[in-house]
Amino acid sequence: MTFGIAIEYSILLWASEYLERVVGLDKAQAASGAAAFVLGMFIGRASGSVWARFIAVEQLLIAQLAVTLVGFLIYWGVSQPAVAIIGLLVLGTGVSLLFPLTVGLAMSAAGSASDKASARSTIAFGVALLTMPLMLGGLADRTGLSNAHWLVPILILATLVAFGIGRMIEKRR
Repeated sequence: MTFGIAIEYSILLWASEYLERVVGLDKAQAASGAAAFVLGMFIGRASGSVWARFIAVEQLLIAQLAVTLVGFLIYWGVSQPAVAIIGLLVLGTGVSLLFPLTVGLAMSAAGSASDKASARSTIAFGVALLTMPLMLGGLADRTGLSNAHWLVPILILATLVAFGIGRMIEKRR
């Protein structure tokens, strides 16, 4: 959960700066273009309940991570502003369900300890929000903003690995 939230807030807080410094948009265009990420999140969350009716939560989470990775690669891998903004839209759509799906999985796995799972979800949210965007900024100061964005695919992989480990632990019980 923490890694998924970290992806969301790292992009949310750095997309405008990335579009300005790396892609080459002026401040106003970059701020407007960064709204594509929020629009993607809105589209993903609005359609998520429909998807969840037809696709198992575990498969939907993996699919969302794949969409997140594809969106990131489009956003990060191009220098054309329009394409980078489309990448942000796809990235937002992918990220949109990571938090709701992981919270649902945590609550389901917790069983009668759902109050503890809820408290830990709140902690996970706070840790992600307070650490990863700052880490990305610190990396950007040392390596440049484009290189610092390598943190995002690492977080995608970490989310997938943590999900896999969690499923293995749950199956052993």
